[in-house]
Amino acid sequence: NTVVMYHDNVDAYVAEGLASYLATARVGGVTAKFKTINGVTAANITPTELNELHKDNGFSYVRKMGVLQTTEGMTTSGEYIDVVLSSYFIKFRMEEEAMQLAINTPKIPYSNEGIAMLVGIADNVLKQATNQGIILIEEGKARYEINYTTREEASVVDVANRVYNGVEWVATLAGAIHTGQLNGTLKY
Repeated sequence: NTVVMYHDNVDAYVAEGLASYLATARVGGVTAKFKTINGVTAANITPTELNELHKDNGFSYVRKMGVLQTTEGMTTSGEYIDVVLSSYFIKFRMEEEAMQLAINTPKIPYSNEGIAMLVGIADNVLKQATNQGIILIEEGKARYEINYTTREEASVVDVANRVYNGVEWVATLAGAIHTGQLNGTLKY
């Protein structure tokens, strides 16, 4: 959750500008690299200093190919900012939808029908995450799966204590391309 963004001008507020851009963008639909922050000039940083900053998962703001832009979008843990925000989106949306189900349903029965309601929450949020650009789509299909245990597979103790932890999902991140190379040959 920690981001280190370098700029030699303390009044540049480039990190705050990037944060406000990301806060208003569709979670999962943007990356933090290549972003121009209005009103901010390039940082005074050498390529060697920038490489060292990148090694420590920090980033800066430079002019590259004539365009002012963020140089990366990493957290200090080494994870990309958009991935962290995407994981929070999924977590909080699932919590919110589960709470709405609990509030708006007289009772979530400890039955296969009640379990299906919880599976439906996971499916709904993962579909939202797919539409946001968080989860990979291949051949027109979102790359996630949801597994769950049935009422018959639940322990008697869990049923008696009204605890159900049987929904598990796994999804493949769509990710983003930050570097690459296009190869070709001119021929006569």
